[in-house]
Amino acid sequence: MAETASRSREQVAEGFIRIAVENMANAIKEISVARGYDLSDHALVSFGGAGGQHACAIADTLSISRILIHPLAGLLSAYGIGIADLRLLRESSIEANLPEQGSKDRTPLRIESSGESICVIKVRTRRSCWMILRWNN
Repeated sequence: MAETASRSREQVAEGFIRIAVENMANAIKEISVARGYDLSDHALVSFGGAGGQHACAIADTLSISRILIHPLAGLLSAYGIGIADLRLLRESSIEANLPEQGSKDRTPLRIESSGESICVIKVRTRRSCWMILRWNN
């Protein structure tokens, strides 16, 4: 890639880092500014394996003057995923006739699974149903 762009490998690598920093800063900005926060009034909390490598550049991009880095920041993401509950969200579209109003038919609608398998260590089950209904009258 460096040869075709007539740049050194270091310049190409720096370009990739700049893009990564801009993407991370924009993600923070989108959420924070949408909620009405002035980022310069807050500290940036760095975590994850590469968090410390990018924290200063992200803070500069967002005009943040304080950065908090926990001594075990590189382990926080791994620790969090290790203790997090396993969640599996599935979405499926179905088209089915619903029983007439007042009908005694309580047959549940059946939705077939795609046959995927997953290794489950800990399970907490909660069922919910979102429906968008359209009547043809």
